[in-house]
Amino acid sequence: MCEDAKTRQLATVYEVFDAPFDTGPPMGETEKVRDPHTPSRRTRLATLLLHSLAQVDYRLALGAAEARHLAPLVEEWWDLGATSAQVRAALTDGWLRRVPSARAVIEDRLHRRRPTAPTPLPVTTVEVRGRRRATPA
Repeated sequence: MCEDAKTRQLATVYEVFDAPFDTGPPMGETEKVRDPHTPSRRTRLATLLLHSLAQVDYRLALGAAEARHLAPLVEEWWDLGATSAQVRAALTDGWLRRVPSARAVIEDRLHRRRPTAPTPLPVTTVEVRGRRRATPA
């Protein structure tokens, strides 16, 4: 919450995330030094997204190592502008009757259904002329 110095009005800013977000360590705990082998927050979110697929279909359950291996592919989708919901839909829509390997099928779909990079729209110039009112003579 913040207060405007002139008007003394209070304003509240809400930030909404797709996944739980912690801004720092809980009260009373010290922040741990980050291990260089620890995945980034974004990689952890991608891993959580992949683990959440098992809630849609139990056959999509991935092990921790499998999810970490596939997480960079999910991050590529995000870099191309895809939302988590779009990634989840691409991985779960039209699922197979028989799933020989969840990792193989998910990896294949992450590659085959990968969105294309947005292309910039061509810039066009349009000239608009307004009508002038006729002045009486």
